[in-house]
Amino acid sequence: MTAYFLTSCVLFPRFNPYPTMKKRAWPLLSFLMVFSLFSCETEESIPTGMTNQKGYLDYIPVIQTAPSGDMDKVKNSEVTVIGELSFNSAISGSDITYGHCWSMNPSPTINDASTSFTGSQGEFESSLFELEEKTQYFVRGYATYNGETYYGESISFYSKDAIGNSSNGTGDTNYEWDLVNSFIGQGRSGAVTFSADGYIYVGTGNNENYVFADFWRFNPQTEQWTQVATYGGEPRTEAIAFSLNNRGYVGTGYADVSLNDFWEYNPFSNQWTQKQNFPKDTYGAVAFSMESINGLAYAGLGENNNYFYRYNPTSDSWTNIGLFPGLSRTQAVSFQMTYFEKVAYMGLGKNGSTYYADLWKFSPYTNTWTQTENFPGGKRSGAISCSTHGTKGIIGMGYNGSQDLTDIWLLDQNLGTWTQLPNYPGGDRHGAVSFSYDDKLYLGTGLQGSNTYTSTFYSYDLSPN
Repeated sequence: MTAYFLTSCVLFPRFNPYPTMKKRAWPLLSFLMVFSLFSCETEESIPTGMTNQKGYLDYIPVIQTAPSGDMDKVKNSEVTVIGELSFNSAISGSDITYGHCWSMNPSPTINDASTSFTGSQGEFESSLFELEEKTQYFVRGYATYNGETYYGESISFYSKDAIGNSSNGTGDTNYEWDLVNSFIGQGRSGAVTFSADGYIYVGTGNNENYVFADFWRFNPQTEQWTQVATYGGEPRTEAIAFSLNNRGYVGTGYADVSLNDFWEYNPFSNQWTQKQNFPKDTYGAVAFSMESINGLAYAGLGENNNYFYRYNPTSDSWTNIGLFPGLSRTQAVSFQMTYFEKVAYMGLGKNGSTYYADLWKFSPYTNTWTQTENFPGGKRSGAISCSTHGTKGIIGMGYNGSQDLTDIWLLDQNLGTWTQLPNYPGGDRHGAVSFSYDDKLYLGTGLQGSNTYTSTFYSYDLSPN
């Protein structure tokens, strides 16, 4: 029997100590409890109780654990996860029931298979038993106190067969997703990401309580997160972002109303500077940078907009390059190819209840669009996308009108073919973010179902592809 550590914790993200903020969160006012890897959330309402000066509930039990290995490398017969329970002295340990629950459902509950313990604070073990072979499971910690049960964030793993072969949902036994340090900010959907000075930046977005303005820097060498300067504009979700000349640009989005302000981030001074507004008030738009081709970026579509615009950082100006020839939409995806055929790919998205699978290629030399073959994974919105080395593009996950998705696809521009990669192990979701660094794809955050905002991140080794 092999033991693994699984992160799970219990806290109350739906308690708002700053009700006058109208669901807008600034980093220093957030009440997020940060643990070693994962922020967590409850599915129950918040009980009334004493709070301390920062708005934290004083007496709530916390389950904290940390991973010690690859969760996909497990035996099918039994897996052990180890947790640590801690709580305020105002609570009696005999009043708390805690443990782990697991199932094939992304949100297991104590009505599924579970372990149950009572007692004092400290480390405890849960043995996950009777696992079916080569099956994806989800497991999360829980604590029941004062008649209510609180859950941590679900983490998934794939069981193996009797001879040690795992499955990732596509029949591929070479499963190469790795759990990395979770995003330290609160779980969210609709965030943006850009790269600058060898780092990746993730920020803005929303969860069920807040619209965010915080930004965090990810170091791909150490896979650690560090908070940086708060976004210069007001908190927002479904904004757009791109990188030019070692600077990050973020703008548009939604915060009670559609927005058009645009800001530049300087990673060397850790400061935001307001730039020329985007020509339209919109959200759910799409953007891409063609820096290596002409030093310019492009943005368009979104709510109430079917135009595309070109941004010149030297003159700080936007130029209308015409209507997009396809159907208007929000929550599309894009990535750029800069090695063989120097184009950007853009497509998918939705318009109301209509979802799209079409893909288009954009030439920065002629400012023209050419429709190409539809995305093989099918229609969806709120998907992830990025490119690596300017030769391969990635699209995956999202929502297709009836369900969230976990599939990931890679386009090899040289071969002109799409290949399905192993499914994302963190569970189906939409509104996530993705980025690549060298030969690694990173993917995390997003919304599972209607109310589970995640902060987990996984990486995938693209070098064999």
